Amino acid sequence: MINAVLTAGRVRLAPFEQRHLSPEYVSWLNDQDLMSCSEQRHRQHTLESCRTYWEGFSGTPHCFWAIEALDLGGLHIGNLNAYIDRANGIADMGLLIGHSRARRKGYGQLAWNTALSHLLNQTEIRKVTAGAMAVNEGMLRIAEHSGMHQDGCRSRHFMREGKEVDLVYWAAFSRPTQPHIPTTQPKPDGHQ
Repeated sequence: MINAVLTAGRVRLAPFEQRHLSPEYVSWLNDQDLMSCSEQRHRQHTLESCRTYWEGFSGTPHCFWAIEALDLGGLHIGNLNAYIDRANGIADMGLLIGHSRARRKGYGQLAWNTALSHLLNQTEIRKVTAGAMAVNEGMLRIAEHSGMHQDGCRSRHFMREGKEVDLVYWAAFSRPTQPHIPTTQPKPDGHQ
């Protein structure tokens, strides 16, 4: 089952439930500093908007996990999602470590690695992707340390604090990569 409970070391990824829907969770999404590298920074969140988001996963192949810190008594510390594109065999992941007691303590890396491994072991998934602002050093480090490789860049894609910021893409494949064959071949003189 793709949206299974996953446990690794000190974290458990549990399918998001009513018990995870709390004012504290909503406060993470409304924390402008925490959301400074997220498109969530453009919205004001409420319990109702978060409920609508969670309920939107019902009946879909997508995954929405609550990250629980087992060494903190099962405390809900963040969320991880994976949007599944079955037609193309792709899962696109996103991560939030929201609880202040859990930030910069390795929980995000462990949760990410656990979900990435799980997704790559699903028969219908051939590629897992992620994207982050080029200034989101924490997320870029997590992607790199999970074994993903850079998969492209969308230049000057976001506006953040009045500055243009690139969107960096990352990917991992379930099977060894085959040589990439371009869909168009350059002409001998190098012109298209």
